[in-house]
Amino acid sequence: MDTFLIFDSTSQRFGVAAEHIYDVNNNTKLRFGGKIRHGESDPSGYVTAEYDFTVSKEDFPINIRARAICKSNHCVGDIRAKKKFEVDDDTSLFFLAKASTQELTKGSYIIGKVGVTRDFRLGEDTFRLGALCDQDGNCRGALRNQALGINTNFKGDWNLRLVISKSSKEADKLFFD
Repeated sequence: MDTFLIFDSTSQRFGVAAEHIYDVNNNTKLRFGGKIRHGESDPSGYVTAEYDFTVSKEDFPINIRARAICKSNHCVGDIRAKKKFEVDDDTSLFFLAKASTQELTKGSYIIGKVGVTRDFRLGEDTFRLGALCDQDGNCRGALRNQALGINTNFKGDWNLRLVISKSSKEADKLFFD
């Protein structure tokens, strides 16, 4: 199980989050997780089923992911396609299109995003820096290493995640909620 200490600037409360990832097979994962914040009486939890696969036509692979997410007695589903281009050994550019059963942005159930990530090293630590923008101009930035992650919407809101323990082999997400 992976556990994290969390803090966000909106609620200004610390909390603890935990997630367990169960690999059903090479393409399918089940995620069980939850969080509780100081001063809140009810924890929040979720269950997610994910199915990932890659389609490739003439050496042009595109990653496809379908998910079903249940949180607090409410379930939604989405599917996304992601195309990643390696600019150099440390820099990637990606395009993402997502369709969902819930509203994603301003009355739309479909959203497009573009992003860039860059890995760099400070001493023995590797950091990943990234930026992501959608078709409405909403942008997010993130910085993380193996122990610490911070996200911002560039409008004054930010959140922080500190790894307490990590047992999964999955790489940390750059952008997290």
